[in-house]
Amino acid sequence: MQKPIPFNFGRNKNILKPVDITFENTNLDLDLSPVSYSKIDVERNLIFPEKLTPDLAEEIGMHLGDGFLSAKRNEYRLKGSYIDEREFYKDFIKPLYKRLFNLDVSLKDYAQCYGFEVCSRALWTFKANVLKIPAGRKTGIRVPEIVKVKDQEILSAFLRGYFDTDGCLSFVSKYGYPSYYPTISASSISEFLTKDVAEILSMLGLRPYVWFDGNWWSVQMFGYANFFRFFDLIGWNSKKYIDKINAWRLRYPKLANGASGEMVSQGLVEPLFRVRSSARALQSPGGTLSPLEIAFPRPPSCKPFLSGKGRMIGF
Repeated sequence: MQKPIPFNFGRNKNILKPVDITFENTNLDLDLSPVSYSKIDVERNLIFPEKLTPDLAEEIGMHLGDGFLSAKRNEYRLKGSYIDEREFYKDFIKPLYKRLFNLDVSLKDYAQCYGFEVCSRALWTFKANVLKIPAGRKTGIRVPEIVKVKDQEILSAFLRGYFDTDGCLSFVSKYGYPSYYPTISASSISEFLTKDVAEILSMLGLRPYVWFDGNWWSVQMFGYANFFRFFDLIGWNSKKYIDKINAWRLRYPKLANGASGEMVSQGLVEPLFRVRSSARALQSPGGTLSPLEIAFPRPPSCKPFLSGKGRMIGF
């Protein structure tokens, strides 16, 4: 039987900073003149957004996560896990590409993944020449300058697309409680991309750390303060992460559904975040979460830890 969590469990003063976006660019307009259409592109009636929208920012995040733009042909690929991402591709990614580009992607199984490949001169030139995403290996890739705008909705959408595809959310056993402590991370071969992502997370008030193990770079966030801020400002669209959160909510309903007013008045918890009802709202047994102020317990200490070889850099 799981032991109850005491009211004063995990008390500390680890309060995250407010949102402070230091990017100065506010221009969201896109110059589509470099887009070159093939005859097939014209027959497909492909379209491209004239402004940087949250949908497009999210797609850019997906590209930097699991996408690949070929340097040898007009080909773009986006592929994820064939085990637990099928619904995400069918229910979210496929409609997203239809909305953005009027492109009907054909999803299929590959050797060890699931997703799509598309040959299109127009899509390739849009990504390479308008969005300025380099083709080929992603060793030196970084967040495109076009995404670095003073717009919280755009930055949040970009991060959501990136973490949905290349990220990881887990609840690890800690303090004697199973599947309790939240960690959020994303790994890349690119040092520049990882540090760019960490910079944007910091602007949104999160507390990320950058870790290098000798081969891969990763950005990591620990504890409830980071988890609730990420959930509130960024969120997830991938069903595999929503399922993980729902399992945690059922295991620890007091943490997920808020604390009593008495706990707030005693200073044991404090109202920090607002859960918003949206297309990404998590489903509870009683239905969709509605907008409400939720008082979440102060998170356990999330000091950086080192294990094995590597180094961690705080942001």
